[in-house]
Amino acid sequence: MRDLSSYRSKPRVIGAFAFSFVFLAFGCTSSNNKSTTTGGNSKPGGATSTGGNSAQGGVTPMGGKPNSGGTTSGGGISTQGGSPATGGSNQGGSPNTGGSATGGSNQGGSSSTGGSATGGTAAGGAGSGGGANTGGTSATGGSSASATALSCTDPVYGPVSIPAINVISDFETTSLYQYVQDGRGAGAQPWYAYASGDVNDQYNMTQTPSIVNPMNAANHFAVDTTQHGPCSSKGALRVSSPGAAGSGSYAGFGIDFMARTATTKKKLAYDASKYAGVGFWAKCDADLQFAFFKTVDAAQDADVDPSIISSPCSYSANTCNQYGIKNAAVTKDWSYYKLYFSEVLQDPNGTVFTSGVDKSKLMAFQIHVNPFSPRTGSPSANAFNCYIDDVHFLTEAAPTTPAASVSWTTSGNQFMRNGTAYKIRGLVRPSMEWDCAGFSITREDIKRMKTWKPNAIRLGMLNTLWKGAATGNATCNGGAYQNEVKRVINWILQEGMDVIFDLHYVSGGTAADTSGVPTSAMTDFWTSIAGDPFFQDGRIIYELYNEPTEDSAGLKTWMQNTVTAIRAKGAKNLILVSGTNWTYDISYYVANPVTGGAIGYVTHPYAFKDSSSDTAYLTPAKTLPVIATEFGTANISSNYVAPTTCDASIYSNYITKFEGAGMSWTSWAWIVDEWGCGFPQIIADYSGTPNAIGTPVKSSLTSLNH
Repeated sequence: MRDLSSYRSKPRVIGAFAFSFVFLAFGCTSSNNKSTTTGGNSKPGGATSTGGNSAQGGVTPMGGKPNSGGTTSGGGISTQGGSPATGGSNQGGSPNTGGSATGGSNQGGSSSTGGSATGGTAAGGAGSGGGANTGGTSATGGSSASATALSCTDPVYGPVSIPAINVISDFETTSLYQYVQDGRGAGAQPWYAYASGDVNDQYNMTQTPSIVNPMNAANHFAVDTTQHGPCSSKGALRVSSPGAAGSGSYAGFGIDFMARTATTKKKLAYDASKYAGVGFWAKCDADLQFAFFKTVDAAQDADVDPSIISSPCSYSANTCNQYGIKNAAVTKDWSYYKLYFSEVLQDPNGTVFTSGVDKSKLMAFQIHVNPFSPRTGSPSANAFNCYIDDVHFLTEAAPTTPAASVSWTTSGNQFMRNGTAYKIRGLVRPSMEWDCAGFSITREDIKRMKTWKPNAIRLGMLNTLWKGAATGNATCNGGAYQNEVKRVINWILQEGMDVIFDLHYVSGGTAADTSGVPTSAMTDFWTSIAGDPFFQDGRIIYELYNEPTEDSAGLKTWMQNTVTAIRAKGAKNLILVSGTNWTYDISYYVANPVTGGAIGYVTHPYAFKDSSSDTAYLTPAKTLPVIATEFGTANISSNYVAPTTCDASIYSNYITKFEGAGMSWTSWAWIVDEWGCGFPQIIADYSGTPNAIGTPVKSSLTSLNH
């Protein structure tokens, strides 16, 4: 292959074929700021973040200040499990059982038995969203109507049944209040919105909504009776905004579960210990990316009453770091989203990490929208016109990863899974190799991938982010990133698919390693992974290095040393070793195989470098177990073939080649990217609609995998 060193200064990144030969800045876009990279990878997804990103999670629910960055302390790893309930005393008196309430709202004690304020007004538990109301609401907030159970069939989750007592808001009237029941809602504010640029009062409550705020008169923030989710029939909350643009900007909306105090206007907490999470349905006119679904607890809310948290966190000092699912996407079709308290994680770019969301002191549910942050370039306005419906508490526990005993061996050119010949056929889900939280990876996203019938998902990551030691990057705490990665792996395993854990470097990885030579630090990473019981699960496959460019003998030496180090830790997982020429040519291994148990060989055939010769990977596949973990075409230098159209024949022809040679394969890439088929992406949207090149991939997976 021709010398590509002259391309390294050009502002281009190679899409799927992680061989962008340019060292481009990708930034950790999981926050409000886009950071740059130094010496990272030039593939879309191969860069090491090296800037201080602002945290997306630390935003006051009523329009206060966002976190503006700062450095992590390097400790306090966020766990995947929620904190144990600490009890919930009544903060405002007994539950209302009808008539007028004179003692305030129930703040986490016993359940109300019919909803408070069933026609009267509440004299205590002030709510700033009170005033004269229409549509059957109490004067100080909270719906006086009775909730009804929700029942429907969701396209992803199947049959859904939500008891009435769990319903927070269903927007079946024009009211923006929540139902007053189960100790929550009395005197509470209605649904609210917030944004950068708002004018707030001394209590941090929005007085003049900015143009970005959905409550601004130019936008939409009201029940729309022409839309409703699968479980409703009369309306949904419509929320629109021209979108936040630029570092530090944001827009969002949400609901507080309890009233504010009458004098200080500080927020009180709800004891949600009996619940497992929050669920809702939503859709947008177009996929809305970079949303942060949040369940806010008292420890992460600066406006909490001091009787609950004596020393509240600070938005201005960036010590509020809220829990949720970050960088999520709301699809253009109605989708059901579940936030389990045991799974929500803090912003990995935050500065303070605690042991889990405290559901006994729950404050709010929010959807926080950050600027659109592409792989390349600066953040831009993230306009949205969305609908949300049937917000409710979940009672079923989050799914757990089932135990499974999976062992790998090889026989000739075949992979053997639990003693049976096996073809790995799957998809590649990029983004965690360049972003701390990944782009739009949610449980629901994994479920939609599953509908294509892959049996494995390739997931890229970076060892520098794993350590929390990316050059110049004080954010994206290593432990927080590890939790994000492990959560995604669990979601994949729960769907019955294997995981190819890919160390995603391209043409070298660091400023000191521009020759494409894997480093001892990368071997050390794999040694630490192999010693972690989580990663000794046989369903996790190790792909040692994405696309090296070292010479054959040197590469083989590193691969062999790394395999030996992995086996010394007791890990028996299937290990995939890469070929030379950006993981294309594996012919050297025919006579010089890597030893050490179950070993497979990786090739990345792409149209702009592939030839009619079979020597690089097809001939080796006659004797070696081979998998193409990437293939197709990509947007690279004009000196090579660039995809001006989504050419489906390229993909169908490659799959035919692989199947004829007895090879395994995974298709790059399940993502919606600014380069489209040049990335190359194989889906048209996050609903999982295949584009032209994705169509033969989906067809092959669904017909070949059983």
